[in-house]
Amino acid sequence: MAKAPAFQFYVKDWLADPAVRLCSHATRGIWIDCLCLMWESEERGKLTGTPEQLARVLSLSSPDFEMFLVEVEDTNVATVTRRNKKITLVNRRMEREESVRISNAERQKKYRNAKNNGDSNTEVTPLSSSSSSSPKKTTCSPSFENGIGNLEFEQWFDGYPEGLNFKKDARHKTLAFEQWNIVCRELGGLTYQLDRLNEWSESWDWQADGGKYIPTPANYIKKRYWQSRPTNTQKPGPSDDDLKAKARLLWEQIVGSCLSSANKMPTDEVALRVLTRLGGRQRVADNGEFDNRILGKRFVDAYVEDGGGA
Repeated sequence: MAKAPAFQFYVKDWLADPAVRLCSHATRGIWIDCLCLMWESEERGKLTGTPEQLARVLSLSSPDFEMFLVEVEDTNVATVTRRNKKITLVNRRMEREESVRISNAERQKKYRNAKNNGDSNTEVTPLSSSSSSSPKKTTCSPSFENGIGNLEFEQWFDGYPEGLNFKKDARHKTLAFEQWNIVCRELGGLTYQLDRLNEWSESWDWQADGGKYIPTPANYIKKRYWQSRPTNTQKPGPSDDDLKAKARLLWEQIVGSCLSSANKMPTDEVALRVLTRLGGRQRVADNGEFDNRILGKRFVDAYVEDGGGA
């Protein structure tokens, strides 16, 4: 299917977003270019490359690109990840809308195939389309009374894990079933729902802290968890955020030691190795405040990429 030639630009959101407002005029302009490139990207909503490649495609010098990255990360305008010497910029809204578009297209394709094959018992539920003059109506599961629901919901609710902050009692069951009926045309069938639920249940996102982060069944349905995937499938090591925080503290120690003999250098082996790659103590001592801010950003990125000694 051909790509759409244009994307929706939410003017009010752009003007009202505090993160965008915190950015300089230069960064806002560069971010607009990024949005256009992300729209044309093979993986819509993402822009990936080495720092040199991204600076080139955005028509920026390396220092200007570094300053742009500092601003979008500090303001959280974009999600920025670094892996294997490559940087990925993500527009969360564009990525989310693309995921929903693909999911809907796949669901409609399954429905059309099932219809053409004469399978009247398929679990795929068609979406109603606002562009259709006479969309086919579907019937949601009948409401239940006194705790008795339809078979599909009962099976799904039985498989839902109990969280640390809630019990699977009658009240939560009723609330969940109300949400189930609201989104019934989006569910895609019982098998699909059980697979997605099982994936979340086995993930560290839900198993961490004794199930503290498991949403209630009603919130799971309302927030459409099945349309996304867990971030941590296994118990993770130190997070990038933790390593970044540690690296920033180490950098402050390094700068303080290079500018004043009264301060001691950190003993962290990874930090010292990264510092050597970046030019050593003498470079830090010779730099001005602006250059050390850029160098500090590179230090933090390199420290995280090296695993911080983990």
